[in-house]
Amino acid sequence: MKDHRVTAMDLSEENLVVGMEDGHVHIVNFSTGQILKSFRPHDRAVNDVSVDNAGTTIVSCSDSGTVTLHYLGIEGEKENFVYMNEPVKCVCVEDDSLSKRDRCFV
Repeated sequence: MKDHRVTAMDLSEENLVVGMEDGHVHIVNFSTGQILKSFRPHDRAVNDVSVDNAGTTIVSCSDSGTVTLHYLGIEGEKENFVYMNEPVKCVCVEDDSLSKRDRCFV
């Protein structure tokens, strides 16, 4: 994480979610500063990340035209990709997605 710049970030109640210049997304615990989870959903820099209040649904986007919805729930970890024809600059996940079966994002 030291070798690449942070290009996007968002907060949940307990964690900081950061998008990196190299396409990685890291979940960092506030109290310990420890990286809890790391994944690379994009080939290019992450433009924006959005996390729901519970910290279980993370959406990220990139100039590569990909939007990734990463779910870290009790049913297990799931990742869905949406491929756009153009660069995506920002995303937002719906905060009450825990009460819904489908996760919604814009």
